[in-house]
Amino acid sequence: MTEYKGQDTSKVHLWVGNNDREDYFKYFELDYSVDLGEPEYRVCQFCKDIAIEWYDEDWIMYFQHPKKIALDELLKELSVSEDVFETIKKKCMEAGFVFANAMFCYYDADLIIHDKQKSFNHLKYVGEFDTELGYKE
Repeated sequence: MTEYKGQDTSKVHLWVGNNDREDYFKYFELDYSVDLGEPEYRVCQFCKDIAIEWYDEDWIMYFQHPKKIALDELLKELSVSEDVFETIKKKCMEAGFVFANAMFCYYDADLIIHDKQKSFNHLKYVGEFDTELGYKE
């Protein structure tokens, strides 16, 4: 099994919804103008929302489509088994999403989302799921 920079990628956190805002991608912008920990460092809103200072860009995916699309199309990029895919799809539908235009996910089994009801960049937290990446230390 391949090591991925020490981050446990055996779980993925997923957010789905509808967001037509032009500044959708700004939510994820990391500050590279100064070093992490410097007083001038600006923590991105995504990091603030999940209570961290920085995230590994290798393990995040975020999409925004110009129109609502079927869940199968939106979720197809996830590295999950067919069973997990169906579980995710069911949870999205239970949350009221049959079509959506935006999603983001972050692969990190150690991450704990404390406020699962919160709006994250106008998207709903769907949950934490097993992945096919499966790296654990």
